[in-house]
Order: sequence, then structure tokens, then C-alpha cells
Amino acid sequence: MCAVATGLTGLLVSTAASAISIVDPGQGPVAITGIGNPELSGITHQAGDRYLSVADSGAELHALDIAVDGTSGAITSVGSPGFTTLNAGTDLEGVAWSANRGTIFVSDEMGAAIREYDPVTGNVLGALAVPAVFANAHLNLSLESLSLAPDESMLWTANEAALMIDGPTALPTAGTWVRLQSFDSSLAPDQQLAYRSEPFAGILGITDLAALPDGRLLVLERTLGTLGFSASIFAVDPRSGSDVAGVADLSAGGFTPVAKQLLWSEVTGLENFEGMTLGRTLAGGEQSLLLVSDGGGSRPPTLIGLRLLVPEPSTFVLLAGGAILGQGCKTRRRRR
Repeated sequence: MCAVATGLTGLLVSTAASAISIVDPGQGPVAITGIGNPELSGITHQAGDRYLSVADSGAELHALDIAVDGTSGAITSVGSPGFTTLNAGTDLEGVAWSANRGTIFVSDEMGAAIREYDPVTGNVLGALAVPAVFANAHLNLSLESLSLAPDESMLWTANEAALMIDGPTALPTAGTWVRLQSFDSSLAPDQQLAYRSEPFAGILGITDLAALPDGRLLVLERTLGTLGFSASIFAVDPRSGSDVAGVADLSAGGFTPVAKQLLWSEVTGLENFEGMTLGRTLAGGEQSLLLVSDGGGSRPPTLIGLRLLVPEPSTFVLLAGGAILGQGCKTRRRRR
């Protein structure tokens, strides 16, 4: 349908965010065999079928070859050519591959650090200036997540649960406050946003992020309760929240948190899913989305393959004479 307005002149182009959806092919967790029992915590797509996954014990970076069905997004095969030991870090959690730099960024929960590594040698190449507020993280609830925007214009991370200055880590009647922190293309700290998790009576954490091409984020929430582990994925628009870099205590309010939309949720039992990444583009234009579990150190880690649909934004153009044409409208040349 074409929307038309009159009485206006000039040229205006605007876009409206479109609804995101996730389709689960129903495959369930797929074991990564032949690599032992590393506690994989983060995953990133390198190219083609190659992914890199970091273990939160042993400072290991595992190469994974993951093939997915081009239609459903289900996993068809998994293999690993080996791993590299990273030369610094204690509790490595999130990982992001930079094609432009040929390096990886890895977040460490101990010390709230983000380092850049050579993925071949494991050598440290540098470290980011993490804002001092993250020094207030609870033990083992610090920088769990990491994701680089597809155009590499922004790097995102978040603390797993509320900082000591921001209120309780989880409540059955209200979630926990988390700070989503971005770094710009020069790797300098940029915007900081407030995200409210879901209410939960048990252990809850934000375990990974996935930056989308249109600027939105996927947030992976992990819980542990009487039924075991559960995983939920939410879509977040950073433009919907106010910057909280100067807010001393999120529990005091006085800001606008980012809006969120539930896309997928699953009880995963013994499988603790801590990593998430976009994969290759599928035949229908959808995006592959992969989750990785840590296996608890006693079982092989597992993967879940999903299909992510992010429609093109709705675009409207205001033409001379005042006609607004939406996508799919036919344009006619005006007679003079």
C-alpha cells in the first residue's frame, strides 16, 4: 500500500525498524565431539564455515568448522582442526573476530578486561580502555559478552549481572540492571546503555551479545533454576535508551533503559549456553544464528542452530510535490 501526503515539498528519506524473528528448526543441541570437554563460552564467525570459540578455562581459542543447512539453519556437521593457547587471561568469556584487522578481541571477567590477540600465535596485541565503572563488578559477573558490528563500526560488551553499585544481581519480581557498553571504530569507549533483564528466582546472567547489520543487538539471557538451564534471546534497539555513563546507581532511576523484544526461549537442561554469533547468510536471505554451550567441563560442548530473519527497514521518500511513496509503490514521473 502507498501512503500519500500533500502540501509538502522537498526530499526526505527515513527508515523504520522492522520486526525481527527467530525460527527454530527443532534440532536441539548438537555435540561438538573430538575436542575433549573445553568450557566454551564465546563464539564468533570468521568466514564461510569457520568459527572461533574461546574457552573460559585454559585460555584456549578453538577453531570450529560448522556447516549449516542453507534453508533451515540446522547444523549438518561440526569439526575442529585444533586450538591456539592465548598468552594472557584468566577467565576468558566473549570473543569477536575483526576481518579488517585480522585479529580477535576477547573479554576477561577477571579485571574487567578486553584484549586484542593474534589468533594464530596467541600473542596479546593490545588492550581496550574499559570504563572504570566496571571495576565494581561482582566476582564472576563481569564482562561475559562481546560482539563486533558487521561493518566493524562498533564493539559491544556488557557485565553479566548488576554491578555492586547498581542494585541486586537478580530478583523474582524484578530483573537485574546491566550496562551495555559500546566502543567506537577507534576502540574508544562510546555509548553506555541500561538493560533490564527478566525477573528470575535463581541464577541469571547476560552471557552474550550479537550486533546486527542495522545497529540493533541480540542479547542472550541465561538462567539456572529448578528445571536446569534456560536460554532466551531478546532484540534491543540502542536508539531507544539514554546514555547512562554518568549515572552512579542504576537502581535509582532517572534514565530511559533500552526497549527489548523476546525472540526465542528454551529450557536447555544441563546445557549452559553462554556464546552467540551470527553465521553465514542462508538461501532465503535469512541469517544463521549459532549458540554454544560450555558443557560444564565434564561433557562435550554443544551447539544450537537457529534462523534469524531481519526484514529490510520500511523506507519512505518524500518527493517534490508532497507524495510519500512507501516500499513497493510505483513511481510516476510528474507532468509539467
